[in-house]
Amino acid sequence: SYSFCTLLAAKMSEELSFSEQLAKPKVLPTNEGTIDTESIPPMYPIAPPGWLSAEYTDDKTEKAKCWVGEDDEMGKYLVAQQDFEPGDCVLEDTALLQVPWDLDLYLHTPIHGLLVKMKAQYGEKAIEQGYGQLIARFLQAAKTETRESGSLLWDILNWKVTPLNKEDLANTTLVASAIHDCIPSSYEDILSIKDIVQIIRAHDTNSITCNVGKGHTAVYPFARLAEHHCKPNCTFLFLDHPDDAWASRVQYRALHHIQAGDRISISYISGYQPTAERKAVLKERYGFVCNCSACNEFDTARGFKCWLCDKNVGVISPIGEGLREEDWRCMQCGVMLETERIQDCLEAEKKLRVVKADKWKGLSQLMGDDVMHYTHYLCFRKLDQWSQKAWVNKDGEFAANMAEALLKCAERIFTKIDPVLAQYNEFLAQIHHGRGEAYTAQHHYQVAYKIRVAAGHGDTYWAKKTKYMAYDKPIGEFMDGK
Repeated sequence: SYSFCTLLAAKMSEELSFSEQLAKPKVLPTNEGTIDTESIPPMYPIAPPGWLSAEYTDDKTEKAKCWVGEDDEMGKYLVAQQDFEPGDCVLEDTALLQVPWDLDLYLHTPIHGLLVKMKAQYGEKAIEQGYGQLIARFLQAAKTETRESGSLLWDILNWKVTPLNKEDLANTTLVASAIHDCIPSSYEDILSIKDIVQIIRAHDTNSITCNVGKGHTAVYPFARLAEHHCKPNCTFLFLDHPDDAWASRVQYRALHHIQAGDRISISYISGYQPTAERKAVLKERYGFVCNCSACNEFDTARGFKCWLCDKNVGVISPIGEGLREEDWRCMQCGVMLETERIQDCLEAEKKLRVVKADKWKGLSQLMGDDVMHYTHYLCFRKLDQWSQKAWVNKDGEFAANMAEALLKCAERIFTKIDPVLAQYNEFLAQIHHGRGEAYTAQHHYQVAYKIRVAAGHGDTYWAKKTKYMAYDKPIGEFMDGK
């Protein structure tokens, strides 16, 4: 998120170098625990318009299902006001600001002059990452919602953001200054340079990426308050429609049982990463060191075969980052590894890193020995690369084999109703569909649809398409590969 700052700052002042390192973050407490909801008053007395019913209608507003709590160290967070079962709607929120990736959407807007001037003065790179679009969207909204209104839009200026070190702050300020200089005269008194810095930082810290339609990032007033957890209790979806240029509403759905008083969490990053990698990514992108329970449990993304259990049944995974010998044990039989066997695991892992994506023989040899388990994240990534490449090259049989292996890996890692599993079933269904294997394709579409329904995603446009493929599409069209 700082590459635009780097490019623009370098263009404006060659004397100022850019450091990729964020300010050293402090270790935050664990992202878990319950609190007494009776003692927490709602932070916002008026029910926000985005908190709607699960029927996706705009004609009524239900009682808010979460409290907004706050503490000095963690800032604001969401707390469940009631019990939730898997698939229940926990939160629905409407975006305050959206930054579409399609620059053509700005050609006929009142504020498009800002982007035109930025492009002319600083080049195409200056507008590619969207800070100009972000400020343009804010200015458009601020024309009808003044600073004095105290609206949720202007509350962005009060949001807590990750602190920057001196060098990064200087770069961001240069970016804000460049944007401020390009604001059309009719808008120039609305925001100061300091305001623009805060909006940029609020976006980088809190925005959610949406690939619906033409794609965009969005900032939500309440959804942003869900904290990160590497094994979250919620997943999110966008209430998409094919006619929408971009989706404006987001929902959080429970992945498992949530008790009243539990903090609401989502994962800010991909779930199929080892502990050390997750920690590094979160530190770099968001400026905090994650200390959730998942970072101190078995690292299931690093799987090794147990020599005592039956084939592929026992999986050895280190606890946390596996820095101590006692952290290495089988999750099934509980046996602890000796130093020599730990070194064998690390050596096999090292070899797997250098196996190229098209070297099936090399991976087969590693998987055929007594060390690597097929669920290891490096195996997963290589299988993913191979399956995608085979699909593009129209090698249906090989793509199907790789996708089947991918699905087995994902089933061991993700919650049973996680939409990620639906995506892999849909990918596998598409492969079998392309090969004319009607009943196998239908089966995987049906599995995908059932997962989406269980996750509470059954009313989305994408789920309805999957339902059609699973139950309504004529078998003859499958067999013809249509």
